[in-house]
Amino acid sequence: MRSRRKNPGKQGGAPLVKGTRVPAQQILEEFQLGSSIADIERNYPSLTEAQIRVLIAFDKDHKASPFREEAGADGRELAA
Repeated sequence: MRSRRKNPGKQGGAPLVKGTRVPAQQILEEFQLGSSIADIERNYPSLTEAQIRVLIAFDKDHKASPFREEAGADGRELAA
């Protein structure tokens, strides 16, 4: 299940939660700052609990990857 989509022209090309105009990073930051899934769902009625959980799981899985991209000067640097 894919919940993120990058759309040039919408929100500056930032990845959005599929089917919405909600930036994925915004949801992840709120969760990391202590908002519960229920809080996020209340604040973003266009999102479902399932979308929020998929987004959080996707982020967690990719943070664990040794090949996760880290923005370097040229945008191509990888964390080792």
